[in-house]
Amino acid sequence: MISGLVSVIVPVYNTERYLRRTVESLIGQTSSCIEIILVDDGSTDRSGELCDDLSQQDSRIKVFHQTNKGVSAARNLGLRNVRGEYIMFVDSDDELPADSVDNLLSASKNTQYDLVIGGLFVSENGKKRLVSLNQESYNNFDLANEIVTYSNDGIAAFVMSSSCGKLYKNEIINNNNIIFNENLQAGEDGIFVAEYLYVSKKVFNVFLPSYIIHRMTPNERISATSSVYSDIFEFRCMYFQNLWEILRDNSSDTEQRYFMQMALQKLIGDLVIAGAYNDFYLRGELYAKMEKFLEIPFIREASLIYRRKRAADSVWIPLFLRYRQPRLLCIAMKIRGQAYIKARGKSRFVKSIYRIGK
Repeated sequence: MISGLVSVIVPVYNTERYLRRTVESLIGQTSSCIEIILVDDGSTDRSGELCDDLSQQDSRIKVFHQTNKGVSAARNLGLRNVRGEYIMFVDSDDELPADSVDNLLSASKNTQYDLVIGGLFVSENGKKRLVSLNQESYNNFDLANEIVTYSNDGIAAFVMSSSCGKLYKNEIINNNNIIFNENLQAGEDGIFVAEYLYVSKKVFNVFLPSYIIHRMTPNERISATSSVYSDIFEFRCMYFQNLWEILRDNSSDTEQRYFMQMALQKLIGDLVIAGAYNDFYLRGELYAKMEKFLEIPFIREASLIYRRKRAADSVWIPLFLRYRQPRLLCIAMKIRGQAYIKARGKSRFVKSIYRIGK
């Protein structure tokens, strides 16, 4: 491990159109204390060749190729090959402002915080908006609570759902064996961040923009598969379970009940949309997932305290959760899911799924 070095991991898959822009934003950093690790995840366009070409232009670039295994496997391969004291993640269609590494590294060295987070520039339809946490510093409990309760307009939930725009300590990742879940096709970022947050004590927020997200249109993200919502639903379960571990031993009974109420309310919404996706599941698959879901300790505990807040909220889904009835739960999910599609329209529903990840 090289002291002061920042290892920037970039998973690459079929982003030939954007990759040079991304890498040039890394090469052009005002800080020279970086290594750039490009992991080609079996691209079928010229992305892999472009990675090799770029590595010839700058000795700080290291390239790894693997057969297509997914973004989590690509990031994990990068983690196994880093040399830096610090780690950052960048998607191969996004970029960093020129002073991003300098700003995050300076904050980490000056404050000795476990995690440093920068503001996010979200670029969409030619316009940019800055999204940043509201406070300069957090402990992990306060930040986890803000994520789940969607306070401050849900900014923390948005910022912390991505592994990008953050400076991690390699030592913490190694000592706690934190890796990306390779079984998920969506939401793997949030799980990684939640697990890192669990073992972190102090979080520092740099209000300056440190990452530029280029949001894709639904047509540009057409590679998403029918398993997307299934994965996002499973991700949410794991995500809330990890946040619950942070909150459980550091909060009052009232705070715990509020957390469980808010988390289960969001998961019930996910159940409704999973019911709308019923046609994409194999025969018996949704039932098997619900059986497993009902055995999660956090879900069992939260279902006992949950209370409906609106007349339009489902009566039956919370009831079948509480009494652990997977077959009846599936039926209720499908009925509510059909009503959801009827009320909103299929195209709007699909668009909302694409916007979750980016």
